[in-house]
Amino acid sequence: MNLLLTLVYGGISLVVAILAFPILINLLHRWQLLDHPSNHKIHPSFTPSMGGICILLAVSITLLIAFPMSEWARLKFYFISLAVILVVGLRDDILNLTPWQKLVGQFLPVFLVVFLGGVEITSLYGFWHSPFPEWASWVITTFVLVVLTNSYNLIDGIDGLAGIVSAIIFLVLAVWFWMTGDEYLATLAGVFFGAIVGFLYYNWSPSKIFMGDTGTLPIGFTMSVLVVIFMEENNRLDPASPHKFNASIGTAVCLFVIPVFDTVRVVILRLLAGQSPFRADRNHLHHQLLRLGFTHAQTAFVLGAINLAFIGLAWFGKNWPEPLLLTLVTISCIMLGAIFNRAEKNRNARKN
Repeated sequence: MNLLLTLVYGGISLVVAILAFPILINLLHRWQLLDHPSNHKIHPSFTPSMGGICILLAVSITLLIAFPMSEWARLKFYFISLAVILVVGLRDDILNLTPWQKLVGQFLPVFLVVFLGGVEITSLYGFWHSPFPEWASWVITTFVLVVLTNSYNLIDGIDGLAGIVSAIIFLVLAVWFWMTGDEYLATLAGVFFGAIVGFLYYNWSPSKIFMGDTGTLPIGFTMSVLVVIFMEENNRLDPASPHKFNASIGTAVCLFVIPVFDTVRVVILRLLAGQSPFRADRNHLHHQLLRLGFTHAQTAFVLGAINLAFIGLAWFGKNWPEPLLLTLVTISCIMLGAIFNRAEKNRNARKN
């Protein structure tokens, strides 16, 4: 499969999504399946959710054209897991699962893709090259997939943000997989990229539809699986390869930096306040930027630009050792949080 064909498949996914969303939006309005405003949600009106249905529809139709049966067979446990986590997302969008119910519902698809699909983190790479025992690999990979999936789910709080972050991640992964020779994984990432760009057309502020857990859970799950595969394949590359990143874990964190940083930050704030880490609030990065006076579109652009900056850092430091890159990423995130906090304090002081 050449690059032009991969781009064509991404374009097909984009077109299908663009055409399908108006139909879904009209149906959701007719059936009154709308997201309600609440204390921890920003939107002031009833808005259709479940945008993930059209994203996955566009992806499925395109992959039926793009993938031979051998690829469906190779990735069968991923596709089965994707279907299961889609059901969990649909159930939550319609009946509002508790955080614990939603978390438990993710373990079956993660179990399938790890234990049967062979998606595993086998070592700590730059920290400890010796392979993990099989049980440790299963536990660590399960933990990573669940955390990354949920961290992406948590940033879906304003128009455009979840779409722009996932579009960046899928585009980078598509380019890297294509350059390293795994053209079908590149196509998978590229097809998701196309469908999400189509979604952004309708989700940009003022949004006509939200992604919902129907979208964030399957998309977060897919990105998490691809990131784990990236770490493993990157670790196996010849050290002389121009596409190898010396810090597999650090590069993966740079890809997922906005969801991971935001999740770690809000969990710490909730625990310090004596609250449950699962308690919804308005302490996310996007809430803070909105309080600083940014619009939804500006906030999505700022956080997307920060994500790109960290990816640029990973590229610039592709030959750096793992501890160095992770240390720089951690320090940068702490400084970024301090800058946002200082800006908010200054703004509140001026108001008072």
